[in-house]
Amino acid sequence: MPVWGWFLLAGIAVFFLMPWVLARRKKGKPIPEDLVKTFGTETLNPGYLYIWGKNCAPCRVMTPRMENLRKKGIRVQSVAVEDAGSGIFKLGVMSTPTVLLIRKNTIQDVLIGLKEESDLESLIRTYQQD
Repeated sequence: MPVWGWFLLAGIAVFFLMPWVLARRKKGKPIPEDLVKTFGTETLNPGYLYIWGKNCAPCRVMTPRMENLRKKGIRVQSVAVEDAGSGIFKLGVMSTPTVLLIRKNTIQDVLIGLKEESDLESLIRTYQQD
């Protein structure tokens, strides 16, 4: 493979891994005070902050799963990227769908991409028992 091919391959890898790396760096960090009221996270203890996009195909699959969790009594706050403004970037979110597990206004876990409803339910149950 020519040298430029390796650079292209590295650039593609960085492009796809960067959202994951930046979001994972927020794990264990508190949510900024101005975003607590904006996103309504004070009621999530524990709960999910679900960040989605209106034109996101995986979000169309994920949204009904999050609604089912809400119906089961799990706290879920949904935020559309288009409506949230720059606050999303303060949380390190660069791709959708992203689900933040919030407990005591602290990001406990970051999940990027499609997730199974059963996995989300079992994860939140571990934080409810603590």
